[in-house]
Amino acid sequence: MIENWRRLIENEKVEEDVYVYTAVTPESEENIMKKGLLNAVTLIKDPKAVAMARPDYNERKKFIEDVKAGSDEDHYNGTSVFFGEPDWSKITEDHFIKKWNLVTYKINLSRFLEDYPNSWVKGVELLPVISKWNDLSDEDYDRKLEELGYDMSKGWDKTRQRRLSLDEIRDFCEKSSEEMWKWYDVDEHSGKYYAANVPHGFIMSEIGRIPPEYVEKK
Repeated sequence: MIENWRRLIENEKVEEDVYVYTAVTPESEENIMKKGLLNAVTLIKDPKAVAMARPDYNERKKFIEDVKAGSDEDHYNGTSVFFGEPDWSKITEDHFIKKWNLVTYKINLSRFLEDYPNSWVKGVELLPVISKWNDLSDEDYDRKLEELGYDMSKGWDKTRQRRLSLDEIRDFCEKSSEEMWKWYDVDEHSGKYYAANVPHGFIMSEIGRIPPEYVEKK
């Protein structure tokens, strides 16, 4: 009987919690552990919190203006997250992570989604767009996209961004940082784009934030 019980335990598939990552300003840390991670639309309603998230006055002013102008857009209504740590070899001094001295936190996504079932994750930049291919003919360009994994019957944009299941996110999280950041072009993207051509996502929280009990410093 003991042997049967042991085999049952060994054969049972135990899924580990799925963690995703986000980067915040050092000034925001205390507030995050009190109020949680706020999406941009929620953040700009809290003057103290937005000042911590964007300490530079001019950057904060532009950020608030951009959020107000695009308040119905998913990337302002969701919390931006990575499906793993970045490839640090591509995080130059010009990248926002180093430029703003950002601190990495991890989010227990599986537990959050279990407790808030009306929340979901939008995956973005799931496949790359390579600017140096722009001069190709339409036929050759489509062929290149198909080689990357695009489903041209659905259109390239539908393939690049869509709602993700937890299992799909788990699969992304299991990939190496080098594989995930393969198409991030340091010369073209650093200092301009946070994670261009890197699969990542937005947690679309039904309450506009990720409460602190699901967040911990890495």
